Amino acid sequence: MEEKTILSNSQIKSKAKEALKGNWGTAVIAFIIFNIVMYSVTYVYNINQISNYIHDPYLIRENAGFGASGILFFIKLLLAGPMTYGITKFSMNLVRDKSHKIENIFEGFKHFSGTFIMNIVLGIYSFLWSLLLFIPFFAIVFVMVIREFSKANMNFYNTGNDFSGWMIAIFILLIIVLTVALSMILFRYAMTYYIYIDNPDMGAMEAIKESVSMMKGNKTRLLLLYLSFILWYLLGIVTVGIAFLWITPYIKSTEAVFYDELKKSNEHNAHEAISAL
Repeated sequence: MEEKTILSNSQIKSKAKEALKGNWGTAVIAFIIFNIVMYSVTYVYNINQISNYIHDPYLIRENAGFGASGILFFIKLLLAGPMTYGITKFSMNLVRDKSHKIENIFEGFKHFSGTFIMNIVLGIYSFLWSLLLFIPFFAIVFVMVIREFSKANMNFYNTGNDFSGWMIAIFILLIIVLTVALSMILFRYAMTYYIYIDNPDMGAMEAIKESVSMMKGNKTRLLLLYLSFILWYLLGIVTVGIAFLWITPYIKSTEAVFYDELKKSNEHNAHEAISAL
């Protein structure tokens, strides 16, 4: 049985760039609107807090609390699922050469209950997996620090610099390992919204399970795909975020092509398996 292999990461990126030719303007505007909807409330709140602090430094302390933060969190919770669905749908239509309109980014509100539940479940999964990895991480760091201090003697401060140096190196290494490990785990759910968009009658939990199945054996490829954008991220930082207006649509379109390639490969392999029976 002949299995269909998906395009290489460089080919996937080239396909995404090809889809964006002549569509950069629409894509940039769509992502700007997406960010405005998702983060404008936070921006307004922060500006208001800064303004209040300038006029009365004590006012911010008197009004500080969980109330405003809770409201902001709730608003983002309501918007995250539908808006993620919408920007994903826009990117899918773009790379599939279908009608891609800026209005696509609001289509998720037509599937509000499903996208809301999906966002909640994915958020819980992300939180629990993070706890599972971070708790042992902090435990290891704590034990290492205590162990070193227990070995300290009267000359501790004379060797303190060496101690700090290797401890920082180990800490950074552990952070990198932890980040990669967590990313690999969360990549299981990376295709959830894409699957849900292609299968609107599918439940949120089923879409998540399908994503886990689809990403088996493909998580490392996705990690390498994201890592290939490192220089682009650096460019975005150097340009004080301006370049991200183009980088973000590029990355999302590349992700959409990656999904389409996985889908085609799975469909081909399933067809071949049935034919071999």
